[in-house]
Amino acid sequence: MANHAQVFFREAASTIENHFEGICNYFLHRTTSGVMEGINNRIKLIMRQG
Repeated sequence: MANHAQVFFREAASTIENHFEGICNYFLHRTTSGVMEGINNRIKLIMRQG
C-alpha cells in the first residue's frame, strides 16, 4: 500500500513540475488554454468528418 502511494505522489509531483509555469499563470492571470483547445478540437472534428 505504501509503495502505491509513493508511486502516486511521485507521478503527481512530476506532473506539477512539468506544468508549473501554466499553473502559476492561471493563478496570476486567471486565463487558460481552453479556448485554443476548443478550436483545435473543432478543427480535428472537421478533418475527421471530411
